[in-house]
Amino acid sequence: ACLSSPRARALDTAVLACEPLGVDVRVTPELDGGRFDAAQLAAGFGAHVLLVGHNPDVAQAVHDLTGARVRMRKAALAGIADGELEVFLRAADMATIARVAGA
Repeated sequence: ACLSSPRARALDTAVLACEPLGVDVRVTPELDGGRFDAAQLAAGFGAHVLLVGHNPDVAQAVHDLTGARVRMRKAALAGIADGELEVFLRAADMATIARVAGA
């Protein structure tokens, strides 16, 4: 599932990330700004859920779920499983991966 803030930049990011995977984007007002409960939002959507929102709220959600302190910048990605931060990538990291994968 892909849940996104209704704000244009977040929604554009969600579409770019989810459409190639064949996953529909669902606009979720709780991600529009302000603290949110990520586990509660993701409940009922299965094991794999992408939340696209804004800072500092997303960084706080990562902390709430894992205890990790991260500096989420624009287009950063945090992968969490079973309460553990398994991957953390910034936009530059993803660009490097895309460049190498395309080579």
